[in-house]
Amino acid sequence: MTLIAAIPCRDGFVLAADSQETVSCWDGTQSVDYRRTVQKITPRDMGVLSVIVAGSGNASLIDSFIPVLERKLSAESSDNLKDFVCCTEKVLADFYQADVALCPDADKTLKMFIAAVPKKTGECGVWLQKNVRLCPIADAELVGWEEALYVNSMKRFYSRDMTLQQGVLAAIYVLTIAEQTSNYVRGPMVVGVVKKNGMWMEKDEYVSAMTKRLHAYEQQVNDIFLACADTSIHGYQLEEKIKTFSQSAVELHKRHIDENVDSLTPNVLSTTNDPYPKYPLGSAISFGAAGFQFEHDPKKLRANLDEIKARWKDVRLPGKENSEEVKSSSDEEPKQ
Repeated sequence: MTLIAAIPCRDGFVLAADSQETVSCWDGTQSVDYRRTVQKITPRDMGVLSVIVAGSGNASLIDSFIPVLERKLSAESSDNLKDFVCCTEKVLADFYQADVALCPDADKTLKMFIAAVPKKTGECGVWLQKNVRLCPIADAELVGWEEALYVNSMKRFYSRDMTLQQGVLAAIYVLTIAEQTSNYVRGPMVVGVVKKNGMWMEKDEYVSAMTKRLHAYEQQVNDIFLACADTSIHGYQLEEKIKTFSQSAVELHKRHIDENVDSLTPNVLSTTNDPYPKYPLGSAISFGAAGFQFEHDPKKLRANLDEIKARWKDVRLPGKENSEEVKSSSDEEPKQ
């Protein structure tokens, strides 16, 4: 068993999965379940596309489908998603007629998410496999251990216009709930991001840090949520509680940003290739004897941005001429 989430976001898709696989083996007298750790989300180059295949059900069939699809796509030259879907559906049809039909296992169920990004055309897509068809996902979907609790939790957080950052957090939160309430879902959690310009896998330490931070915020939010609905509390008491919550949440948020900045090195900062911003846009990060430091003061931040704008105001880009100079030059008398 497993749990995999696929979330369509404003600028792409988020895929997230646990790393436990349950395998049933015969010990001579009875069937026994064994657990092993597997990487369920792995981008692969398949010809002119980058592809992810992540699924639940019969693990051996899923493992054997991936190389079959890879061989077929590697022989194809088309790099548009329409042709990819047609090709994959044909591979699925042949796979069901041969591999699935000949599989000796009693349970032959398959349910897979398939993501694809052509390397040149600037497209991306994620589909849910249903038998031999690929259905594009339009809402957040779960496959695997699809308990009502996890489905409802995902519905609570999901919105069609959510950012990739929020999609990652929602996926981590739902998988964490599943880990806490099921014997069939276990971390570490794996998160991938699919965009028009490629696929990214989040680092394990980042996913772990986000899991801890969500837990810290959840305790505060639950407390204020119950207080808002508690009519035995005076209005002024609720107001004081909300102010305390606001100050605490902001300070906690700043501390988390500082923790991210503290982990930076010059090499990491110069070579980072994140699929979405992990710091507020327009941030000011300075480097000194104490390492990297993030500027939280809005007045100092505005002053810093104004200084940068002033420095670049009169900078002339290569190949570009100042419009005023061009105008004055055109008004001069032609030289004899």
